[in-house]
Amino acid sequence: MAPYTWTVREGSLDGPVVMREYIYDVPDKEPVEGQQLYLSDGSGPWRVSFRELVPAMPRSPYNLLVVERVD
Repeated sequence: MAPYTWTVREGSLDGPVVMREYIYDVPDKEPVEGQQLYLSDGSGPWRVSFRELVPAMPRSPYNLLVVERVD
């Protein structure tokens, strides 16, 4: 299966978009809630606070990651 593309939002489901079409760079895995990550634009670290995906559509704009800055 192809990797998922994620729309990444900061703080909430209607928060500002941090990145569109983010692809998690670990083969055969996807990010999980509570995980810390850096985005492909170099920003971060971020903590995933919410994740929602469309199982049959890895390239959907409705695959969402909500993240919070890690200090």
